[in-house]
Amino acid sequence: MWIIGAVIQILICGVIFGFILQIAARIIIKEGIDFGDAFKTALVATAGVWVSDLALNALPLDGALMTLLDLGLPFVIWTLALLVVVGTGLVQSLLIAVIFSALNWLLFFVFALMLGVGGAVGSMGS
Repeated sequence: MWIIGAVIQILICGVIFGFILQIAARIIIKEGIDFGDAFKTALVATAGVWVSDLALNALPLDGALMTLLDLGLPFVIWTLALLVVVGTGLVQSLLIAVIFSALNWLLFFVFALMLGVGGAVGSMGS
């Protein structure tokens, strides 16, 4: 049953990350990439990151190494996915992955801030 949930999660992330990837590619490659390629890249990379997380959690690693791998491995996977699926060059793939990661963190912080402010305002009313 968890496989169905994982597939649904990967598909939803593929759509969301596909749009973000298009923005990141447009910043680096002025013409950008079409949504089909961005969606396929996001599916491959999201599935790769998901599988790598499962594998890392099965290994007996200490905290510092696990943190380093948790931060670096997704970046490498996204770069490789861009190289293979979209066919960009190595430098372009690295730059797109950097911008993509920065946009993801920025959106994460914006949503977290909105949730935090909304929760604080909501708790004031009660």
